Amino acid sequence: SQSASLVSSKGPPARVAALLTITSNTARSGFVEYTITARSNGDGVARTDRSVPLPITIEGPALPPNGLSLPLGVNVSQSSALGVMGTGWLLAVIAIQLLRRRPSPSADSEEAEEDETEEEKDLPELGYNECRLDGESKVNCPSCDARLGVPRGSTPPFRFTCPQCGSKIRVVD
Repeated sequence: SQSASLVSSKGPPARVAALLTITSNTARSGFVEYTITARSNGDGVARTDRSVPLPITIEGPALPPNGLSLPLGVNVSQSSALGVMGTGWLLAVIAIQLLRRRPSPSADSEEAEEDETEEEKDLPELGYNECRLDGESKVNCPSCDARLGVPRGSTPPFRFTCPQCGSKIRVVD
């Protein structure tokens, strides 16, 4: 209940305008009915007038959201949202660590190339028109670089003629 007093001297009826500001001091909204009472005294007669109750809705301050509002009307509480986000970050860190530990395919091929070059270093150098069998029992002609199959049952060292260029090829171990 609040009251304000206005005093008017004798004379014509006075008109008074007042501004009422109501501020919520809590985080909640509220509803109140406000009634204005006016008392007047004129010519020795006291009079009291009351207004009809005026409904007033008081809005609390805007608060930050508590959780997430997802599409299709799905709401997630703040604690659940934080748990899900924390789990997502943890999974991302684990995935990155696993990717770092796994050797890349290029590293495997570089290691294989190093192994091949070490094996080649152990073998003696090839002479003129000499070649070695690969894993598929084929050779590359040193003259024309044609890929050739060797005669069946042949075991190195042996010789044969390239059918494309006619040069004599010696196959060694």
